[in-house]
Amino acid sequence: MPDPRTALEHYLDHLGSRRHLSQHTLKAYREDLEEWISSFGQDESWSGLQLNASPIRLRNFLAQLNSRLSK
Repeated sequence: MPDPRTALEHYLDHLGSRRHLSQHTLKAYREDLEEWISSFGQDESWSGLQLNASPIRLRNFLAQLNSRLSK
């Protein structure tokens, strides 16, 4: 399994080529998902993401994203 950043690139490539999402949408997804990887995976590995991504931390992260959208 690729590391989270490589998996993110594959996912964004899929969304762009197969789902035909706009470059603006892909940019927004990239920024949010890169922030998620940085927030929860200090060592940027899958195990780091799994260990650090508790339901409460995920909820807080999503609330922060939502508050940015509300402004």
